[in-house]
Amino acid sequence: MRSMTVLHVFIGMALCLGAGPVAAQQLSADQENTIKADVSRAFDEYRRWFMEDRPDLVARRIRIPWLRLQPTGPITISMDSQVKTWFEDTLRPLVAEGYERSEWPVLRICVLNESTAILSGKYIRYRKNGSVIGEYGTSYVFARSGADWQIVSTIPHDPQKLVLC
Repeated sequence: MRSMTVLHVFIGMALCLGAGPVAAQQLSADQENTIKADVSRAFDEYRRWFMEDRPDLVARRIRIPWLRLQPTGPITISMDSQVKTWFEDTLRPLVAEGYERSEWPVLRICVLNESTAILSGKYIRYRKNGSVIGEYGTSYVFARSGADWQIVSTIPHDPQKLVLC
């Protein structure tokens, strides 16, 4: 039942982003591969800035309003300064624990239309001494904004429950 709820949220978000049945069109394999590569590049940049402890740069990859679908309920972040504060608050305890990097052994990108994609993955956070802080799962809804791809929603979840196309 829970996976259906997440699916319904994604469908609702896609409809709000202009992917309704009237606007839907089938993309060619080349178009889909180009979008996947663009989303992957945007996500790589986001991850690099996160690991470099640069919330000011991370905020550039987030589209306002940003919806975080937390296990405790939705949180809407509606100002750039709130994005930076959220990432600072997230990074502070990680840095105190000796955080060095995150590795993503599993990443999946599902292209919904020419301006919407979902990236879902499993990642492991490591300390500077190589020990594991934890294993996590998160899905990101990306939307094209001009020539750029931005995160419009983030959904933390069990690392074994990834979104598939």
